Amino acid sequence: MKINRNEVHAKYGGRCAYCGEEITLKQMQVDHIIPKRNYSEKYGCLIVGCHKFTEYGLDDIRNLNPACRPCNNWKTAMSLEDFRSEIAAQVDRLRRYRNQFRLAERFGQVEATGKPVIFWFEKMED
Repeated sequence: MKINRNEVHAKYGGRCAYCGEEITLKQMQVDHIIPKRNYSEKYGCLIVGCHKFTEYGLDDIRNLNPACRPCNNWKTAMSLEDFRSEIAAQVDRLRRYRNQFRLAERFGQVEATGKPVIFWFEKMED
């Protein structure tokens, strides 16, 4: 099945499904929500846990999200929940390993909010 890039781009109004950044059709990368890497065509299921995935194919619009390059590069083959956890861990990593972050934090230039990571597409669904 050929991916309709126009349909994917329009899915969230020309915005990245994850961060909400406006992206042009040319800038957009197509993200597979359930990554191809985690799926076995031979067995028709996800490799991890082998949950059946027969309702629709990997290239169906329900499994595709428009993504900006930074989000798609970070997500790689992660599940949505793993991607969410990875984003949430960034503040602690910056605090631990970057003197610049700790200095900016001391001067009130940045502040960790502890807010949950909510993707753009989740906000759109509400």
